[in-house]
Amino acid sequence: MKILFLFCIISLSNIGIFAQNHYETDKKDLQFESNGIQLSGVLIFPKTDKKVPLIIIVPNSWSSRFVSIAEYFANNGIACFTYDSRDVGKSMGFNCFKDSIVDIYSQDLQITIKTLSSQQNFSKVGVLGMSMGGWIIERAIVKENVDFYVMISTQTMSFKDSYKWMVESFTKNKVDTNRISYLNSLRESVLDSHDYEFIPYDYVKRIRAYSLWIFGQNDINIAIDQSMMDLEAIKKTNNITIKKYEGLDHNGVCESEMVVNEIIQWIMK
Repeated sequence: MKILFLFCIISLSNIGIFAQNHYETDKKDLQFESNGIQLSGVLIFPKTDKKVPLIIIVPNSWSSRFVSIAEYFANNGIACFTYDSRDVGKSMGFNCFKDSIVDIYSQDLQITIKTLSSQQNFSKVGVLGMSMGGWIIERAIVKENVDFYVMISTQTMSFKDSYKWMVESFTKNKVDTNRISYLNSLRESVLDSHDYEFIPYDYVKRIRAYSLWIFGQNDINIAIDQSMMDLEAIKKTNNITIKKYEGLDHNGVCESEMVVNEIIQWIMK
């Protein structure tokens, strides 16, 4: 199952170069237990007596904490918790799950939300994930409520349908054949798991927390048009805001200062 999320690891570390620095920050290392496994992360927060929002960055498989973006959020008045995924960095555990890696990661996120919501005093609590990291969010927050969530380059299709779409997209855009071979390997790794049939849209329809969905117009990894159409159908009842950015691809939206600053402005509204 290791292969499942490798292509979704994002370049959040690049965001540390952005210039805005409104608050001095502090940090606190935190450990918590999820299903007998100790997970480890760091809470970075602005030095202020006021209540501030908290955003939890959801790690993809085999990804370590995103300290640079957490510091950037904190510099701009938003506390941020970022943690190592299982078997990475200071987190413990075995990272191979036969039935569903999305399920086990969503359980880790549920514990994270519950722990931080009960131990700290924030004005509101939300989560942020990219690509398949958004699937983890959807499964988690139908059970553990949050005030808001941010989805970056996340689609509403099942993996089964998105696999077919991606093969066609990669072929049409003459993508390196190695990427198509990798996609086929990815399919084989989840074919017998619950993740293959998982339909994200069924979960999105059940969530009422305010959400911001971000897409890059040049993204050839996900079915943007289908996803945006699905979201448009429920955006009023489900408190959904949709943004599409010209000239940006699947990972480019995470490396854009404009996009990250708009996320901050949306959270602070």
